[in-house]
Amino acid sequence: MLTKQQILEGVQETKEVFIEQIGDTVMIQPLNDGQWARVQAVATEGVSVVLRKNATEQVLDSGRGVVNNHKAELLTCKMGLVETWNDTELDSLKAGTVSAISNEIKELSGVSDDETEQGILDAAVESFRDELGGAGDSIPAPDGPATDE
Repeated sequence: MLTKQQILEGVQETKEVFIEQIGDTVMIQPLNDGQWARVQAVATEGVSVVLRKNATEQVLDSGRGVVNNHKAELLTCKMGLVETWNDTELDSLKAGTVSAISNEIKELSGVSDDETEQGILDAAVESFRDELGGAGDSIPAPDGPATDE
């Protein structure tokens, strides 16, 4: 069994990764849970989720989505690179470099962009349940025996 200290030390892990766009390595560290939440908040800013009776519709301005994604990647790099970088420095790198570094940091952190998309849906469903008196997690089973179809 891991101790609290051992778990916390795992967050302080560093790793040297090769980034093809720059032809060399950089030193990265994983994001902690609070940092990942900040990245998700930036990535999903301005996302509108519309819940209807039998469907969920996400409404996102594609231009805003591109900007949000880039901001989220910048934030990921600023928090996940061992050396201190600012937005201007990161923006000056060759196209695709920030994304490549961000992907390495997310992989080391054990998170993915799929989690951001799922987070949007989960938040919307909870909001829907709270605001409209939805069924919550206690939907009764239908009457009658279960069938194998």
